[in-house]
Amino acid sequence: MNSSPTDDKCIDKILAKERPFYLNLVAISFKIFFFVYDAINYIPFKIFADPNKKIELSERVKAVRVVDNDPTSSYRHVDTLSELKTLVFDDCFTLNEVWERSNELYSDLRCMGTRDIISTENEMQADGRLFQKAELGEYQWQTYDEVTDQINSVSNALNLLNLKEKTHIVIFAETRAEWMITAQACFRSGYPVVTVYATLGEDAVSYAINESDATVVFTTVALLDTIKKIQPEIPAIKHIVYFDDRFNPFNEDENKKETIKQLEKTFERCIYFDDFVTMGQTSSRKSITKVEPDDIAMIMYTSGTTGNPKGVILSHKNIIATLAGQGAVLQATPKDVYIGYLPSAHILECCAEIVVLSSGCCVGYSSAQTLFDRAPKIKPGTMGDTSALKPTIMAAVPAIMDRIFKAVTEEVSHKTPIFKELFRICYERKRSRYEDGYTSLFMKKFIFGKVRRLLGGKLHSLFSGGAPLNAETQRFMNICFSCPVVQGKKDLLKLSHGEYISLGRVETTLLSNPKVDNICVYGNSQSDYLVALVVPNEKNVTALAEEKNIETKCWKDLCANKTVADAVLKDLQNHVKGKLNRPEIPTKILLCHEPWTPLNGLLTEALKLKRKEIEMRYKSEIDAVYKKK
Repeated sequence: MNSSPTDDKCIDKILAKERPFYLNLVAISFKIFFFVYDAINYIPFKIFADPNKKIELSERVKAVRVVDNDPTSSYRHVDTLSELKTLVFDDCFTLNEVWERSNELYSDLRCMGTRDIISTENEMQADGRLFQKAELGEYQWQTYDEVTDQINSVSNALNLLNLKEKTHIVIFAETRAEWMITAQACFRSGYPVVTVYATLGEDAVSYAINESDATVVFTTVALLDTIKKIQPEIPAIKHIVYFDDRFNPFNEDENKKETIKQLEKTFERCIYFDDFVTMGQTSSRKSITKVEPDDIAMIMYTSGTTGNPKGVILSHKNIIATLAGQGAVLQATPKDVYIGYLPSAHILECCAEIVVLSSGCCVGYSSAQTLFDRAPKIKPGTMGDTSALKPTIMAAVPAIMDRIFKAVTEEVSHKTPIFKELFRICYERKRSRYEDGYTSLFMKKFIFGKVRRLLGGKLHSLFSGGAPLNAETQRFMNICFSCPVVQGKKDLLKLSHGEYISLGRVETTLLSNPKVDNICVYGNSQSDYLVALVVPNEKNVTALAEEKNIETKCWKDLCANKTVADAVLKDLQNHVKGKLNRPEIPTKILLCHEPWTPLNGLLTEALKLKRKEIEMRYKSEIDAVYKKK
């Protein structure tokens, strides 16, 4: 089912509402101008821009069956039918070899960068909470050689811990340079990396650590309290290495100092990352582990939405094949700049960083809290990370691009009518030219230049993953940022912010409410909320309506009553509070007066939901719910 909350969010529909007559005259004037302009430049554009070739490339068949006429055959891109690309470098078969080759090629180039923190201050919010704001300086860079020295030092320090061969090592931290340095050190020494999201709860963290049989945890000062709380549940952990909190250094926080002292007594070793690096620098004991392509490189744990987090085992060969495919599409060069802000514990961000680093790019580290000039942690009037870094390549989840879309449309909607009309005309003009295979250099620089500066002004490639991307948002990014958007495909349903949702678990929890006879929860990957389709219990919902003095003679009319629906929804939300996570709790509801049975095709003979049939039966109602703001 393809209903979308963003089907009506085209720029022209948002801005072209009840335009005064004089704006129609402006639009006509511009259309006449563009018509004359196109007529004059028709032949030069046909010769030099070659739009027909671009259209042919866009419309060509891009994938075919490997085995013709075999419906079970896999599909492959037409450019790789003869042989699938599986290596980044022809003679590098493990991730440590890929890094070593990259360092040989780009040793003196910028590699990893992090911004200096000039000052921080706490800002009082309207609800009385304190929110930290920061002023950040320029990016400070390490070269490939300098990063390699750190990787070798961490590898040597790990060797001093007398770990068993192929010991699993957990990285429980947010995205930062130290995360990738630690991972590369583990690849070098043959230790599988176990990735754990920094946002996971205590139970999920202890579960992942225990299941992976890890003995070492790399984490941050901010997460040491979590380690302290779960310490009794993780008896196998012997060593803790912690990164500092850039915004709240541990040497300035007495509570953090006390936590560190307690952990130093609890574990064999609890050591600051910089001291751990120094320990490796002074060691004469070098790692001599032979790493093979089929060895485990990473065990990536999921976010645990459907229960306990699940570990996905990835070999060096698996990851390198992914890098090869990404690299072939991105075509990154040493002149490119990548901004890393998505969770490194997710395969999209992890592979994106490694593939651009294998191409000689530099990676500037960021976070969702500091990404834009108006990001929550950026002090007003100072630069966010995209403005400071000016990236040329970026990865994004659809929710980030939807935020950008919303920011641009809101900004334009507050401008004068003339400005809004000019923006609408130029947007539709560039869209039309783009879809006809033409470029618009003038509009790119002078009309959409300010919009492009939201992401630094130099972005030329953006790839999306984590959830399906709405087609209109993708076209918006194409037009306003003049960059192709590469989108991955996935069978699993996620909400637009990337959360995995187990619909079965949500339904089972809600079904225990006495006002529910049956329920089907619908989640749209392009929206950030769930809709509950509920067959209400007639007796209990009728009683609820009587309490609110609502006429109850017609069951169909009762189910269509908004007051009744809102009351049932509120009751369901209260019922599952504390049992479900916030993204799992439906925020919209449809009361279905018709029972679901095998006879009407909405249940199987085993009385299981026929989800697709239910969605199609109520398609118009679901569409109407999503269109309501």
